[in-house]
Amino acid sequence: MMLPKLKIIILIAVLVFTACRKEIDKFEKPDWLEGKLYTQLLTVPEVDSFAVCVAMAGYDTILDRSGSYTIFAPDNQAFRDYFAATPAYSSISDIPRNKILELVCVHIIQNPWSREQLKSLDINGWINERDPLNNEPFGYKRQTLLKDQNRAYWVKTELNIESIVDSVQGGERRVVYNPSRKYVPLFFDEYLSAARISGDDYEFFFDRPYEYGEIYYSNAKLYDEDYFAENGFIYRIDKLVKPLQNIEQLLENKDRDESYNDFLNTVYLFPSFRENLVETNKQEGASEGLEVETLYDLDYSTLLFDIHEELTGRSVINATNTIRYHYGILAPSDDALQDLIDNVVTSAGGYPHWPNWDNTPDNVKRIIVNSHMSQSPVYLSDLTSGFVNGENDSIAVDPASIIEKRYGSNATFYGLNKAIVPRAFSSVSGPIYLRPGFNTFMQAVEFSNVLSAIKRKSASYSLFAIEDTYLETDSSLYANPNPSNPRAVKVTSYDRAEERMVNRSRTEMMIQIFNQVGTSIPTGIPRKEFIPNLAGNYIIYNSEIHPETGGPTVSGGLESKFGYRGDSVIYLTPLVIDEPTDNGVTYQVEGWFYYPTLNLYNLIKARFPSFYEMMEEAGFVEDLFGRFTFTTEGESYTVFAPTDSAINSFNYDTLAQDALQELIKTHFVRGDLIFTDGKKPSMEYETLSVDETSTEFNTVYTTLDIRPSIDLISLHDKAGNVIVKITENDSTTNQMATLNISPSSDVENYITNAVVHAIDTLLINY
Repeated sequence: MMLPKLKIIILIAVLVFTACRKEIDKFEKPDWLEGKLYTQLLTVPEVDSFAVCVAMAGYDTILDRSGSYTIFAPDNQAFRDYFAATPAYSSISDIPRNKILELVCVHIIQNPWSREQLKSLDINGWINERDPLNNEPFGYKRQTLLKDQNRAYWVKTELNIESIVDSVQGGERRVVYNPSRKYVPLFFDEYLSAARISGDDYEFFFDRPYEYGEIYYSNAKLYDEDYFAENGFIYRIDKLVKPLQNIEQLLENKDRDESYNDFLNTVYLFPSFRENLVETNKQEGASEGLEVETLYDLDYSTLLFDIHEELTGRSVINATNTIRYHYGILAPSDDALQDLIDNVVTSAGGYPHWPNWDNTPDNVKRIIVNSHMSQSPVYLSDLTSGFVNGENDSIAVDPASIIEKRYGSNATFYGLNKAIVPRAFSSVSGPIYLRPGFNTFMQAVEFSNVLSAIKRKSASYSLFAIEDTYLETDSSLYANPNPSNPRAVKVTSYDRAEERMVNRSRTEMMIQIFNQVGTSIPTGIPRKEFIPNLAGNYIIYNSEIHPETGGPTVSGGLESKFGYRGDSVIYLTPLVIDEPTDNGVTYQVEGWFYYPTLNLYNLIKARFPSFYEMMEEAGFVEDLFGRFTFTTEGESYTVFAPTDSAINSFNYDTLAQDALQELIKTHFVRGDLIFTDGKKPSMEYETLSVDETSTEFNTVYTTLDIRPSIDLISLHDKAGNVIVKITENDSTTNQMATLNISPSSDVENYITNAVVHAIDTLLINY
């Protein structure tokens, strides 16, 4: 019985061995795959010169020993062109070995890339035409084998703030660890389409026409032939690719007519160094206890990007992001920066600005740097169509101001003979940033991060700023260095109600500053003009000459108080600051605006008790929740509230409840805040009262003919006859109610959602 089984086992073994032998044969090296990369490179036509360079650099054995790579090999004509354009070298033997090493390393990238793979990558991996979130080849850069050495900087520390200086100024020497090799861009039709750039944009930087259908490795075009090796690919290219410099290297390059040293030194005001103990301890001898130099990481966290860093993508700095993300910089020459300093930043321009550049705050200098940076590469087409800079300003640059252009390894680079004027300096925020007298207010703007809203283009703002002298007098605002972050400030106020210093949060300061910024400019025509502000409230501009100030006054919905949470009333006179601004007018005032905190329910209950009782009778009051049942919290209302005498003269007890409810709702206009300054149009405004023509399918609301004019609102009946005239009056008109929209109990954020006018009649049958 055992013999047949044994025969079967032997037969199976023979079959398996035969099958395995055939499988091994199938994976034997094909005839065309003759060797690894360097061996194959020697067989590629017309790249002899590059092969010699590879051997001189010692990469012949590396490429044939281990790892996988892709080589972009310049042909012999590319070398001849290189020597013709480089008088210092007439042959390969003239090139120093370190330059040979650079030349070789910049033409080799990691991993094997087929021609199709070169055009099919993004940060989420290979693109997929069926995936709308990953179907375009934005990943256009590849990491080369070229890596710069760690770099030493001289660092000076004053008041816990570090800056990079030259060695002459002394300080501490710090070596910064370089974590990444350099990157080189690839350009091809699919990337140009995804990035929305053209062949002209490529030609502008690389000084050669872009031929559609081709692939370009930096400034070099790939020939059509592909060459394979056991451990990678070889492409022949028609030019030598010079190692791309990062922005720091481009700014400090002395081999040019123009200097950008002053701009670079401004960047060097904002470094942040951190010890990198991991890389420090990896150095030779560290594990044996030998003393080694401490290595540091360097970033410029308050600037848009790190000028020295090859890796890009500020939120996650890694090699994956870097294949897609690239920055832009438009650096003013020394003369251009000095022109900006003289004519805009300092008092040399004729305005009472900062006395000189040394005394100009770092906030101002940081804005100048970020205004010349871009989150994305800036191409020729972007210069005139516009792009967003590092201060979130949309700007355009006259190509005639460009004196130099380079495609850097981490950003596109332009040299300018005319600096970009930041919108922070040309808008209503200009006096705040450029005049020493508003330094504390400027620090509060920075702290609360509201600048982008204040400097908005096409706006017509009225900004009411407070000078340092007034803030010091009333102790309402202090901005001192933050002990935990010397580049930031800590904002405090003296709370006059609690008689102690209190810390102010970013949200609090944002609301307080937004309450000082009107979204229109006062005309001075009405006695009282109501200007909406960025916080959702209204600034009141009173054009009447005040007996105490001798001029017009300005306030919030309440009278201003001395100091933070003070109780003594002050009257603020707005003084126009003589400064050119392109989005409104900046005023100087002596204090902060105060605003109501009563909601509509409490305002009517407190000031119109008979009207409130009438609503109670109608079943509209939920006293427990402090609201009216027929109003909606998110809506805005204009209320024409009958006075006590008007209600007392009418016996509403005779009305059925539904009729009483509709009568009350006739006094509420929904969706508009109508003041006595005549800014709203005369028209039929919809009330909350439901018209008798309504059906179960369509609700129709009654309307009220309201005709606002200067210092007057008149209500008319359907025949056009006047029902009542409402003349502007401090105590009876324009009473504002607010709503606290803050989700946090720690911060109050009141917005004006209703305005109430007293009327001496009920709107019956109108």
